[in-house]
Amino acid sequence: QLARARYGPGLLLKELDDFISEDFEGINMYISAFCGLLDFSKKKLYYSNYGHPDQYIFRISESTVELLKSQTTLIGLPFKRDMIYQNEIDFNKKDMLFLFTDGLTDLKNKYKEHYGEHRLKSFILENHHLDTDSFNQKLLDELNDFKGENFNDDIFFLTIYIK
Repeated sequence: QLARARYGPGLLLKELDDFISEDFEGINMYISAFCGLLDFSKKKLYYSNYGHPDQYIFRISESTVELLKSQTTLIGLPFKRDMIYQNEIDFNKKDMLFLFTDGLTDLKNKYKEHYGEHRLKSFILENHHLDTDSFNQKLLDELNDFKGENFNDDIFFLTIYIK
C-alpha cells in the first residue's frame, strides 16, 4: 500500500519501521533495508538506507565508486524515530547502480578472509564495461572461486545500468 501511495523511499521505510516496531514489539525482529527511487525526468536517485550495507553507484564520468551510505540503524529497534531518512544524488547515463546484501561482502574464503568492500569496489572498477549478464556472471564466478566450503548466508545483488 505504501509503495502504491507514491511515498518517497524515506517515508516508506519510516512507515515500515513504525509498523515493525509497534506490531512486532517484543519479538526482537530487526531488519536492514535499502529503498531507492530513480527519477529519470530529474536524473536523481532518492534513497533511504536503514542499517543496510553502504550500496554503490559507479560514476562513469569519473570512473569512481561512490557510497550510498546507511543513514540510520536497523528497522524495528525499540525506540521512536521522528526523522525521515532520505538522501538524493544526481545520476548520468551509463552510471551503474549496484545493490547487494551483506552476505556478499561477508563471504569468507578458506583462510577466513572476507570478500569485503575493497574486493567488491575493485571488481566494479575493473568490470563496469561489461553488459549486465556478463558482469553478474563474472561476479558469481569470482564469488564461487573465492568462498570457502561452509557458507550459510544469503547473497543477493542487483546491477542496474542507467541508459
